[in-house]
This record gives sequence, C-alpha cells and structure tokens, in this order.
Amino acid sequence: LLITNPDGLLWPDDGISKGDLIEYYLAVAEHVMPFFTNRPVSLLRCLDGVLGDCVYQKTAPVGLPLCRAMELTAPSRCSSDRAAR
Repeated sequence: LLITNPDGLLWPDDGISKGDLIEYYLAVAEHVMPFFTNRPVSLLRCLDGVLGDCVYQKTAPVGLPLCRAMELTAPSRCSSDRAAR
C-alpha cells in the first residue's frame, strides 16, 4: 500500500499527521476490523487536511484489496450509489 505524504498534517493544531493516523489504525486493526466486516464504508477525502474542503469518494478503485463494491439503495429522494466495503 502506497501512502502519499505521510508527514502531511491532518490535524495541524494537534500535530497529528497522516502517518500518525495510519500507525494508530495498524495498532487497533485487529480489534476493530470485525466490526467493519460486511458493512458499507465510505471514504471522506480531505486533500487539504480537515480544515479544507472534503468530498466523499463513492467508488472503489479497481483492484482495491479486501474490498468489493456493492449497490446500495436509499429511500425517498436519495439515489443509489456504489460504496466500497
């Protein structure tokens, strides 16, 4: 897995970088992954950090390991989207 800009600050006021967050995820993965199994997950991308504009990535890149795309239907005024899970 290639991580771009691991030194980039996600929470500048606290000095927490993307690399710090990844290290945390690796430390807790064994305990939290069972809760993500077979559940839809969306990815919020904040290219300029949490203080900048953010967008939801609604599609999974081709070949994303351990994930598969599924069709979700939402009630009323929302339309179907594809989500990575």
